[in-house]
Amino acid sequence: MNKREAISLGLFLVTILLIGFILFSGINKEVIIKMENGKFFHSEIPANFSVPITIFLMILTGIASLSFYYYISDFSKKATLTNKQRLTINMLEGDIKKVYLHILEKEECIQKDLVYELELPKTKVTRILDKLEEKKLIKRISYGNTNKVVLK
Repeated sequence: MNKREAISLGLFLVTILLIGFILFSGINKEVIIKMENGKFFHSEIPANFSVPITIFLMILTGIASLSFYYYISDFSKKATLTNKQRLTINMLEGDIKKVYLHILEKEECIQKDLVYELELPKTKVTRILDKLEEKKLIKRISYGNTNKVVLK
């Protein structure tokens, strides 16, 4: 699970918890009225929300929906690998596989970021990218003092 998925899922769970707390915190409030003749009259108050609380609930629902959408869309990207990509992943080993999977996950990235995010030496990343480019799996585009790595 990458950071984006974790943040999306965490945000979704927190908003659902808040919505549940707001909805169920004021339920079953009962009013007891003492009549003049000494008898008691019990009445339940229906749960009504003020306008600000209603707007807050709507905002929370929107945030929950969007975070769930981002979680599902990020998850579905991983599930929709082409046959060529699956075959390639199975054929690669070690750090080459690690770099290729990272590029697949991001779709495009900066070569310098690969060094920092995967904690690999700069020369090793360059050699791995050379091999992947030689196999026509990726393409490097000049991007300032570094390269942008994209899938082919």
